Amino acid sequence: MTDQPPALLESIIARAVDPGAIIDVMEQFALEKTIVTPGLAGMARMARVRVQHVDGTWYIFCPIPAFYDDARNLETGFAIDVDQDHFDVYPFMYHERSGKHLILSRLPHCVVKAIKVAGTDYRAVDDALKAVANESSAILFISNLYTELAAGLDSPIEFFDNRLFQQLVGKVLGVKDAGWMNRTIAIARFKQLVHQLDRLDERSPFHEASQARAFTHLAWFLFETGRLVQFDELFTGTDRDALHSILQPVMARAIASHDIDIAKEIARNACPGAPRNVLAPVFSLAVAGGHLDLAMAIEQAAGSSFCKDPGIARDVLVLVLRDPRAITNIETITSFLGVPFSPDPGELQQASDALVLGGHVSQAQELERLARLPCKPGEGVVHAAIPLLLDRGAISEAIALERWSGVKPTVPLHVVTGAARRLLANGEVHAARQLAAWTGIEATGCNRGNRGIEGILGTDVVDRTGLGDARVDDAGWPPGPAEATSIISNLVRHGLVDAAIEAARWMAGMVTGGKGAGEVPAPGHDDVQAGYAVLLPDASGWFANATRARRLGTWTGMLPRPDIVYELHASILHALIDDDRKVDEAMSLASWTGVLPSKELIVAEYKAALKPSPLKGLNVALARRLCRWTRFPIPAALAATAFATLLSPPIRDYSLSDAAQLSTLTGWKPAHAQVQVAYRAILERQVIDMKEEPVQAARRLESWTGIPPSDPVVQASQDLAMLRGDIALAIDIHSWKGCKPAMPVVRDALAMFLQHPDPAGTWFDTMQRLICWTGIAPGEDMMQRAFEALLLGRWLTPGGVDAAARLALLTGVKPMPRTFQKALEKLAMETRAGYSRVEAARSLDAWSRRLECHG
Repeated sequence: MTDQPPALLESIIARAVDPGAIIDVMEQFALEKTIVTPGLAGMARMARVRVQHVDGTWYIFCPIPAFYDDARNLETGFAIDVDQDHFDVYPFMYHERSGKHLILSRLPHCVVKAIKVAGTDYRAVDDALKAVANESSAILFISNLYTELAAGLDSPIEFFDNRLFQQLVGKVLGVKDAGWMNRTIAIARFKQLVHQLDRLDERSPFHEASQARAFTHLAWFLFETGRLVQFDELFTGTDRDALHSILQPVMARAIASHDIDIAKEIARNACPGAPRNVLAPVFSLAVAGGHLDLAMAIEQAAGSSFCKDPGIARDVLVLVLRDPRAITNIETITSFLGVPFSPDPGELQQASDALVLGGHVSQAQELERLARLPCKPGEGVVHAAIPLLLDRGAISEAIALERWSGVKPTVPLHVVTGAARRLLANGEVHAARQLAAWTGIEATGCNRGNRGIEGILGTDVVDRTGLGDARVDDAGWPPGPAEATSIISNLVRHGLVDAAIEAARWMAGMVTGGKGAGEVPAPGHDDVQAGYAVLLPDASGWFANATRARRLGTWTGMLPRPDIVYELHASILHALIDDDRKVDEAMSLASWTGVLPSKELIVAEYKAALKPSPLKGLNVALARRLCRWTRFPIPAALAATAFATLLSPPIRDYSLSDAAQLSTLTGWKPAHAQVQVAYRAILERQVIDMKEEPVQAARRLESWTGIPPSDPVVQASQDLAMLRGDIALAIDIHSWKGCKPAMPVVRDALAMFLQHPDPAGTWFDTMQRLICWTGIAPGEDMMQRAFEALLLGRWLTPGGVDAAARLALLTGVKPMPRTFQKALEKLAMETRAGYSRVEAARSLDAWSRRLECHG
């Protein structure tokens, strides 16, 4: 990427504000009804349309002046990324103070109205045509954008009625970082939401639903945005009375939808200063719902307590009596309010009856316990409630109602049997059996006038059907074999296996008209296969429903069709990417059904496992498991690609093992050239996390490939080791292959060592090892330069003198007398504190005397 902006982007900006260029684009792509405005150049300059470089990409920035945040100097608009192959538009924000940019997620092409090359395969479109289409899309986008702005699109309502700006606003407000929150857009969005409430038509039949939806949107907006923008800023320009008028319904909606965190946030930030009569109803709703922390937040916002107001306490208790969910919180609520729970008996009875008719029998019983007053429902309420409870399938509630009220209900048989059939159809077999036992329709084949009905109520004779001596089968119960099979098949088709088995066992044991045990045929093949399709639609279904599916197979003796199993194999293998568990799951499925995955699927898995990726290595272990299980061979081309990846530098420690396993598994070996590349990478230490020495790794590679390293590779690797100072590796290579470096290479290595001697390190030992191994000593000139480096360097230490002496002893070369003289003069002028000048001088003098004695 160059530092200069691409000329293409500057050209696009120039053409976007040129009416003639716009007309040419419209004619070229047969576009119509595009407004062409002559003064767009000035509008673009005012908006600061420009080319900008962000994170390695050049964009065309199209700011929206109306969305500029003056308080934060925050610019917002559209960033265009256009090239020969693409045209993409992103929302952007730019902090002028810090110079930071934020590019958000891409906008859909349908919103930015990108030009499409219709009727062709886009992959086959000529590159030149692609480039023209993308450039023209960018030109029209810029032109249309600033044409609309120039035409007077400056109202928040118009902005939010435009799909393009809706996308921009949604993504900008979705940024959960206070530093990037655009205050101007947030205020405009709040005003637009309030304005939506004013525009609702009260005469519309959907007014109530629309109003609830609008209040919900407003509540969510206040909750999300209020954390990032101060509410005082957000309410700028909004009349406080109008604001307070919407607080009550907004918070009521939040409480009704159980968004209590939203309600608390609004209470803390928007409610302070609101009139008491606005907050009191919301307080009552909060307490009645058991949201006492919210109630306290509302009291804090109001600056006074509501609990001591008898009228509010009464309103709360009235709300509690109407809400089944609040019954269990009565003790907590009355304790919070500081008032006893002593409802009016008439109101208590009305509340109890309403709860019963609403199907909340247990809550009505709890209400009676808490009030310590009788409020059992009367006979009329019981007779009205029982059919409703049966219709809802609330059998336990119906039984509890009979026991509590003491009223023996009389229900038509068709209501009972209809409820039983619905329960069976929904898979609620236990509830259906409970209903049958309670009403007596399970005790078939007996005359009700002669025998009692022994249900779950013991030996009480209860006529719950109102049919007297009529036999149960006269009303079509129990279901006949055909209907029973239909019910069971329906359960199976919906995947309700346990319910189907229980229903089959129950209905098979019924007595039909005293004629003997009924027979219930098993579900048919199509029904069972439909059940398998529901239970096992994909991998998630297999993980969740494998036990049920096996139970269905055991019960019916039918296994899923091969096509279902093939699809399931594909889903399992695709779901568990790079996870050995998928092989276990697929093997389990195959062992149950006897159907292996298709060969094409296994080959695709081989490709996925052996596909090179910059983020992960090859999963050879997974491919090996699949191959050993399915016996499908790994294709030779795929193995060759895998070898090339595994043996290419840098080589990881596991790559050699994986390549060896792959070779053993497939019978293929890597190509000669690939092996030589691997040898060179190993011996030149182009490896990652290698746990063994290079020669050991190379020996391992040779052991399974049978291909030795070529002489040029060995020689080049040894020479490089010498020049890097890696003498140990060079000697290891010599021990392995018997080659020695050439004299010029040795001299170059010696020169490198002697050029930068390091007395404190292993320098001398390495030098000594190199000379002893090769038998080649450095020359006179080379040695004198080394002595000068050791004795005339910046710091002359006793260690440096000792290293020079050992080097002279090793090579038989003495330093020049003038080198000693310069070293002594250097020591004499040394005045740095803490410097071991005296020790160095003594060492140098002693060495000089030894040389004179031996000279």
